[in-house]
Amino acid sequence: MSNERYDLCPTYINSIVVPGTVSNEDLYDCAKFRSSSRLPALTFYDKESTSSLWRCSQPLTGMMNSRRKGDEYYLRMIGFCSQNPSKTVFIQDSRPQMNAYGNRLKGGGFEDCGPGTNYPECRLSFANVENIHAVTKSVDKMFQIGLTKSANQRDTS
Repeated sequence: MSNERYDLCPTYINSIVVPGTVSNEDLYDCAKFRSSSRLPALTFYDKESTSSLWRCSQPLTGMMNSRRKGDEYYLRMIGFCSQNPSKTVFIQDSRPQMNAYGNRLKGGGFEDCGPGTNYPECRLSFANVENIHAVTKSVDKMFQIGLTKSANQRDTS
């Protein structure tokens, strides 16, 4: 999907890999339902196993557990991108479950997953990362330290 004008998702790169069966209308519908328009985008694919990793932000379900057909359809189509016969999409939410519930008060939330729900082919688990921003800062610091060491090694050679 072309995101050259950044009108689908302003914080993603200019080209986003999405299931080919999803219409532009459904993509925009899904993006409207995700925080900062960050719809699920392919970040890793293993050709041999057909396993894939998709990254996105929380859905905007709010306190009333709102739903969006385009988002539900999009996640179902992600399941069809795998050779897994169950077509199950495993959603790993980095936040603690209590934080996810708390985000509903601010309009955010999480996918209602499992049989008989809005996302019947999905399974949701929480990773309980207390502060994802602290994790990001740590990675950034490690990267900066690595760049500094690399530059110092070049200077001494």
